[in-house]
Parts: sequence; C-alpha cells; structure tokens
Amino acid sequence: MPGLRPLRFVCLLTLILARPSAAQDRSIDGANHFVLHGAPLTLGFSYARSITRTWEVGLGVTGGKHLGVTLASEDSDALDVWVGAYLQVAVHVVPRVALVARPIGVAALTGGDFGAAYPSAGAGLEYRLSRLRLGTDLQVIRIAGGNGSGDYWLRWLPARLSVRL
Repeated sequence: MPGLRPLRFVCLLTLILARPSAAQDRSIDGANHFVLHGAPLTLGFSYARSITRTWEVGLGVTGGKHLGVTLASEDSDALDVWVGAYLQVAVHVVPRVALVARPIGVAALTGGDFGAAYPSAGAGLEYRLSRLRLGTDLQVIRIAGGNGSGDYWLRWLPARLSVRL
C-alpha cells in the first residue's frame, strides 16, 4: 500500500532517534546539549549546559510562523509571531520529564502593515526519551500600547518535536 511507506519511515526514524545513547545515560555536570526542534511551520535550535544532574541553562531560537492557540488577549487575531529567542532554565521534575522556564526573551511579529519585536517569556514541558523530546509550550508576549500601556498575549503552542544532536 502506498500510504504505509511514509508511516514505516516515520516509525523507523523514531526508533533510531529514541535508541539509548551512552552519553545520554551518563548525564554529568557540565554536559553540553545541542537540540534541533520543530513544530508546524517552525524550526529552531537550542543550546543548554547541565549545571547539575537536574538543572540546565541555555538559550533557544525559533524561526517561522508560530502556530498556536490564543488563550488570552485583546485584538491579537491579525498578529503573527515569526521569531522567538529566549534564555531558558530546565529542571528535571521526574526522570523523563523536564519543566523549561523561559523568563527572558523577545518575539518578532508582524500584523497588517507593521513588524516589531516585543518582550516575551514562556514555559514548557518536555517528555524526553533518549534523544527524542516531545514538548508543549506557553508563550506570553507583551504588546506595547500608547502612553506606557500594553496588553499581554498568552498563547499555547501545543506540539514541538525535538532531537538532541
């Protein structure tokens, strides 16, 4: 059947990427983590360094149209996020699950006839299976207004697939 070939390829690729690696099993302090991640219409790269067995610090950048669900905002329907860059801190809450905080960042977006970069922050949850990571993120963007005012745009980015290089 022609439809089964892509499915077999995806299953085989997942098995190859999820195989245990010796470096992953002996996660030590000071280990560098280079991660390629993607979501629908976006591609990104992050770097993190383990400072203990449970904590990592680093930065991440994503580019492309960020597809997400608006949870709270006023008049954000015409806005599109195209680039996000964040400092991040991750903590392993259980052996295969990490909570990722992105307290400082910037999001570049467009809307109608303008483009601007706004301060942003976020958080995420990752399920880590060897080199493969499945995640979901929340993103908060402060849209500046006149006279020092502004609105907060809360978005949920439901799916992110990552591979540790």
